[in-house]
Amino acid sequence: MKMERELQEEQVRADGWCGGRNCIPGQRERHILVLQIEALRRENQQTYADLETQSREHQQEINALREESEHLLRNSTECLGHFVRFWRNRGGCLREGTGICS
Repeated sequence: MKMERELQEEQVRADGWCGGRNCIPGQRERHILVLQIEALRRENQQTYADLETQSREHQQEINALREESEHLLRNSTECLGHFVRFWRNRGGCLREGTGICS
């Protein structure tokens, strides 16, 4: 959308490019193509910059999720350890029929 608008603006400017004189055949078309290429290069640069920004944001999110997962795993492991110690202190078996008893 933005590129189309820029192209239209450039084409309007290119219409008066020869200053009312007769242009060399193909000169106007070449000028329009050069403008299109420039617009595509600008769009490509902006897209690349946006992609880099998005990549950094996603990497930060992945790191935050990894830290949260590690924290949850540590807490779960700690809770399981407390439960096992509690159960063993009560003199119960962890699994009936397995022979794993305190």
